[in-house]
Amino acid sequence: MKKILYILVAGAMLMTACKSKKDYTSWENVYDTPTASTTTTTPVTMTPVTQNQGATLVATNARVQTEDVTITHGTADKYCVIVGSFGDVNNATRLMENLKNDGYTGSCVMKNANNMNRVCCASFATENEARQKLAEVRNQYSDAWLLIRK
Repeated sequence: MKKILYILVAGAMLMTACKSKKDYTSWENVYDTPTASTTTTTPVTMTPVTQNQGATLVATNARVQTEDVTITHGTADKYCVIVGSFGDVNNATRLMENLKNDGYTGSCVMKNANNMNRVCCASFATENEARQKLAEVRNQYSDAWLLIRK
């Protein structure tokens, strides 16, 4: 009998403790309306952005990785713009052929120590040239990154 009484008391406490204090009888009452104390009217000033004529765009926030790779298809310089990485060499060569058809004539495939096939769309002797190309390529391949061959 005491158990039933305790269960009823606990149930009554739960029912009253979980009740919301607000009256949500219509959609208008669901969202609080801002009051004068919660809103501000501070003016926002915006400065125009001008583009520097003749400036070169260089990808500075791109992923850069140094790896010891073996070139399996094509040729490559030290700094490579990587647009894909595949475990299956057939997928890598298919992307390389698509890149060549799109005008990336310097495309190649290289394999690293973990047997990942890196697909390069362009390679360069200097890092600055590679970063410039990387910035252009990222418009089409947003995950493109820079590989530095050991």
